[in-house]
Amino acid sequence: MSGEEPATQITPVESPQTVSTVKLPILKKGEYTLWITTDENGVETEVPPKTAQTLLQRQRERKAKSILLLAIPDEYQLRFHGIKDAKTLWAAIKS
Repeated sequence: MSGEEPATQITPVESPQTVSTVKLPILKKGEYTLWITTDENGVETEVPPKTAQTLLQRQRERKAKSILLLAIPDEYQLRFHGIKDAKTLWAAIKS
């Protein structure tokens, strides 16, 4: 033990933490009327803004369709997968 050097203590390095904030502009409801998009042929189409009611209606429709698709056994999934809305899917399941 006479020829060994004492073990050195390694101190942990503290990394600095950076906190930053960003201010983003928020669009107000009712301020914007229509969005105009142009397709590859140069045809302009007006896209109405999405309201909270239409978003909620679409969310409910997707949820209803997914619940109905969960009830169908796996071997019949391909028959019903292409149906777009829950009402038509329910009619197809009943028949």
